[in-house]
Amino acid sequence: MYFRRRWSLACVVFLVPGPVAAAPVVHVDANTLVALPDGDPPADGWPNVVLLHGHNSSLKYQKGRARALADGGLAVVAVAGTVALANGNRGWPRDDVAAVDHHLSRWLERVAERHKLDGRRQFIGGFSQGAAYALRLLLANPGSYRGGLIMSLVETPSIGSEATKPALPPVWITAGQADPKAYQIAQDTAGRLRAIGTPVRLDLHIGGHELPPDWKQVLPSVARWLLAGGAADPGGL
Repeated sequence: MYFRRRWSLACVVFLVPGPVAAAPVVHVDANTLVALPDGDPPADGWPNVVLLHGHNSSLKYQKGRARALADGGLAVVAVAGTVALANGNRGWPRDDVAAVDHHLSRWLERVAERHKLDGRRQFIGGFSQGAAYALRLLLANPGSYRGGLIMSLVETPSIGSEATKPALPPVWITAGQADPKAYQIAQDTAGRLRAIGTPVRLDLHIGGHELPPDWKQVLPSVARWLLAGGAADPGGL
């Protein structure tokens, strides 16, 4: 009995993925982290946001947020807090806006020219304690920033009334329902800012003291909204 052996020729195709555009993250030093959008900067430099972390935190938690904002067209300068904590993390002083403003200015001067940042198109943002300082700086210097990103704000700001305060540039506010204090402060702050004519995008979510679960999609959208001057709201409340 003869057995006929059948041979088959298998063709294996290896698919090589193309390059994936990603915003590079550059550590300038232990005190700053810079993320730049993909490609060449505009003639006047990158529009950019100064990002402040929360209490008992560090720059390592800013990497993902910085990349996502850069994907939306904003360069990011994340600055470490001025208060060193025993565990190696950092925070911000309890109540010293002038000192924080000076600290941010000092580090921005060191990175602005190197990374071609546009000082006339600068935003400010922060998380938790950093959000409190970001909003206070925006209120104190409304002409210095083009808008704000306020994430999980933990204290009620002093905004004033329509008769005493000018409208601010566009502000994005987000908070999670499982963090009742920040959740309520976010809604109150949004209402008070809108009362003085400020464009506000309010993104509430079901999480806690954190960014929205879909933050990787939300942050690029927020960056584009801010760059458009808050003229169109792509999904906020």
